[in-house]
Amino acid sequence: MSADVQEMTVESIKAARDRKLAIVLRGQHPAWIVSEQVRLASNDCVFDVVFRYSGHWAQRRYIYDAEVDVLHFNGETVFDETRLHTLPDDQLFTFPT
Repeated sequence: MSADVQEMTVESIKAARDRKLAIVLRGQHPAWIVSEQVRLASNDCVFDVVFRYSGHWAQRRYIYDAEVDVLHFNGETVFDETRLHTLPDDQLFTFPT
């Protein structure tokens, strides 16, 4: 394992994840990151994103592997539009600058 991988922090994993996720979410506003879990032992982050996709609201699961800098799609469920008001503003995805 390289020194770069060993020094990964929650913040660095989330920042790298956000750069990859921004590509997926381009043109998909608004979007919320929910159910986020950063696992330092395996240098990855498992999370769900709620956004409008293909004409419906979806909750999509992703796994970001920080060791190889790859975002993996891991499934989707329909998200009921009437539940959008339950998503907190602090989970709204902000595109990296």
